[in-house]
Amino acid sequence: MAAKSIIIAVTMPNQKIANKIGEHLINARLIACYQDLGKIKSVYFWQNKKTKANEILVLLIALKSNFSRIEKAIKKLHPYEVPQIIAFEASQISKDYASWISFGSIK
Repeated sequence: MAAKSIIIAVTMPNQKIANKIGEHLINARLIACYQDLGKIKSVYFWQNKKTKANEILVLLIALKSNFSRIEKAIKKLHPYEVPQIIAFEASQISKDYASWISFGSIK
């Protein structure tokens, strides 16, 4: 049975932070890939106040077994008090791509 793969959605305050965190996770072999989806507009409540922000949305492709280490690294490097870190388990994935993810993120 193949290792379970996840996609983690993380918002970043700017491109510099997105690149820093993505490169750190790649170099640590915690993720197989990061995909920068570019600028998005977020609207949310923070400290009882409606807030609007321009952010960068990044998807991280990884093994499910690496989630806690990925989360810890993001929290250490991310400037937000509560960064968005949402993982989705891949319910269906091609065997070749799953194999590549396993090879790309071997921690």
